[in-house]
This record gives sequence, C-alpha cells and structure tokens, in this order.
Amino acid sequence: MTPIEMIHGLRWADIPSEARHQARRCLMDTLGVGAGGLSTDLSAMIRDHAAESFGGPARMMFDGRAASAPGVALAAGMTIDALDGHDGYNPAKGHVGAPLVAGLLGLAQLGDLSGEELLVAVVLGYEIGCRVAVGTAWHRARLSHLGQLGRHNGGDGRRAPAGADAGSNPSRHGDR
Repeated sequence: MTPIEMIHGLRWADIPSEARHQARRCLMDTLGVGAGGLSTDLSAMIRDHAAESFGGPARMMFDGRAASAPGVALAAGMTIDALDGHDGYNPAKGHVGAPLVAGLLGLAQLGDLSGEELLVAVVLGYEIGCRVAVGTAWHRARLSHLGQLGRHNGGDGRRAPAGADAGSNPSRHGDR
C-alpha cells in the first residue's frame, strides 16, 4: 500500500491489534497530559485567545467554549504541550502526538467522525509523522543551530488524516 493509498483507504479492521492498542494508549496519554496542562497559565491564556479570536462551531478540549477548528487545535496543542509530558519519538527530536491530537480534535467535531475513524486518523498521523521525522533527521541534525527545527512532526502527520477526512481526491496529492 502506497502512502496515498493508506491515507485514503486505511480502515480500523486493517490495523493490527497491537497497533490498535497503541493508538488508544497514545490518544489517552496525550489527552491525559492535556488535562494536566489545563491548570497552567499558558493554557488559560491561549484558550481565552482562541475563544475571543477564532470563532467557530467546535468546542475546545476540557473547556466547552466554541472556536474554529484551527482555534481548537491551537488551544489544545499549547495546552497539551504546556507540561511537555506527552509522547516522544527520538528521530522526531520531540513529539508527534501534541499537534496531531490537537488538530484532530477540531476536525473530529466538524467531520462528525466515529470513534474508529478518529483512531484510524491517530494511526495515520503517527505513521506519517514518524516517517517524516526519520526522513528529515539528517537535515535537522545539520540545521540544529537554528533551534528546534522540526521538533513537532505531528504537524506533518496531522495533514494526512485531515486530507482523508476532508474527502480530498487522492490523485491531487501528486500535484503539490
């Protein structure tokens, strides 16, 4: 299965049971760290900002106020990252889960995803995010003087399930 076929064709039943279990663990871990980060000043400030500046129909994680999908993702990502206690993947030099789960929170609400579809998106996001991390490790190592370049490869991983959920045409992926 090519990456494009995987993005548009992967189903929960296709995923090995060990990977399903790990997807649930990663999602719960990331949400748990986000719950802990909720008490930080950073989280309060970014959630206030998202509520005031990013109007929309989605609800922010553990907050209930409305924001757009990007606003939900911003607030959730910074809340999850506030404690810096979530997953790590050494080749990524950081975390895949924070931006991935944060991005999926808004998309899941707007796209009316089922639980299985959300977990498939988690698997896709980790798979793509980790592969991008490995594929770009050489470049990041040589550009490390620029700071945390590429630290959150979940942004790369977040794009894959977002494209599949939005009903994008698989043939268009080659145009970019």
